[in-house]
Amino acid sequence: MKIEKISISLPKDAMNFVEQYRKQHKLRSRSEVFTKAIKALEQRSLAQDYRDSYRDHADEMKAWEVTVGDGLDDEPW
Repeated sequence: MKIEKISISLPKDAMNFVEQYRKQHKLRSRSEVFTKAIKALEQRSLAQDYRDSYRDHADEMKAWEVTVGDGLDDEPW
């Protein structure tokens, strides 16, 4: 995995939280805290994308459910 070093500035209370979290979860570095936070944001974003996609295609999904429930068994395709 390629690592890039960056510099960030945080308010003191945010930095205190990062350090407290690092200690509570026995992480080796602040970078690990930020990596976990970014992964959580990615998961939240992905979940929202799935919800949006489902909402955008809800009518198509209903049509598919009707087709799937057509009662035919062992279809050749």
